[in-house]
Amino acid sequence: MRTRFLIFATLMTFSLIGSNSFVIAQEKKQEEPSKSGKEIAEMFEDAVVQIETTAKWDNGMETGGSGSGFFIDDKGHILTCAHVVKEMDEVMKNPFNGQSAKVLSYSYWVILPEKQKKIRAEVVGWNKHVDIALMKAKIDARDYKYAKLGDPNKLKRGDKVYAIGSPYDLQNTLTAGSVSGLHRYLDMNYVEDFIQTDAAINPGNSGGVLINDRGEVVGLTAAKYMMADNLGFAISIELANIDRLMKGEVKLGELGAGVMLDNFPRTSGFEDLRRLNEITDIDDLESLMTLARLTKDNCSLVTKVDRESPAAKADLQRGDLINSVNGKVVKNGREIRIHLLATEIGKEVAVKITRLEKGVAKELTVTVTLAEPKKDK
Repeated sequence: MRTRFLIFATLMTFSLIGSNSFVIAQEKKQEEPSKSGKEIAEMFEDAVVQIETTAKWDNGMETGGSGSGFFIDDKGHILTCAHVVKEMDEVMKNPFNGQSAKVLSYSYWVILPEKQKKIRAEVVGWNKHVDIALMKAKIDARDYKYAKLGDPNKLKRGDKVYAIGSPYDLQNTLTAGSVSGLHRYLDMNYVEDFIQTDAAINPGNSGGVLINDRGEVVGLTAAKYMMADNLGFAISIELANIDRLMKGEVKLGELGAGVMLDNFPRTSGFEDLRRLNEITDIDDLESLMTLARLTKDNCSLVTKVDRESPAAKADLQRGDLINSVNGKVVKNGREIRIHLLATEIGKEVAVKITRLEKGVAKELTVTVTLAEPKKDK
């Protein structure tokens, strides 16, 4: 799998194994002018911090690591990556004696490099499905600046971007590069939307900022490919769901249906019909031909529906093509995951679908109530 060639950009020191107060860049009639690297560095020198994490285990062991983060409001809230503040596996098994150890507690320090201050912080909420966490530091608002969040949907390949973090404990390191790709999927997290960049990202950068040339945060630097140059990735800031992070751990509600994640290259021939038949179990030739046409741009096909699941109760069926979730157009199963994650458990989700019956396409809307997950995703 591709993930084995990826590493999180967290510096490990030892290891054995939405609030309304944050600032979002508003739509403007005229875009802010581009800023130089020097201006970007000055804007963020009191906004980006280094985070030190220590985990205590029930066998007496301690593990630690460091990463980066940044202030998002005047109340001391800091956004970072979940893997900076939480162990990837909170139960660790010794391969020699088979004994297991569990994390008992965490402690955190936040370092403000330019102020030469080190303060305590706590985790407010975390979302392991996208690898984002929210912290709060006990700090005077006069001691720091907070970042403006931008719109990653405005990014284009080739746009200038900057990364700031603490790689290898080199605090407030700024690197520059370009947007190399958008909407990358690396199969590292259950919900993904990565921005690819050639700006240098290294261990210790995790949770730091990826900034556009107008000084707005568009992503959290998170990972890079090992044994490769200039292949870094940042989590789109659009996945932050800060309102939900303010309430604690973000859990993903159970839909009870499988949806095709990615489209497949089309031949415009029989091979496409064969693939769609395998995916949907639809045998009618007219329906398959219609489906082949409809799914060229939208591959959000339901591939399975679990019995007695929320999807089954809403009459969602295998072979249905999902067009939108809560009014938001989707083009693949990955986008559906993003919209479902923004919805709390127990809430209703309006799912607009196309259903084929003997070659005839019918537009329907079903309402699904997200349930508590049966198992951890």
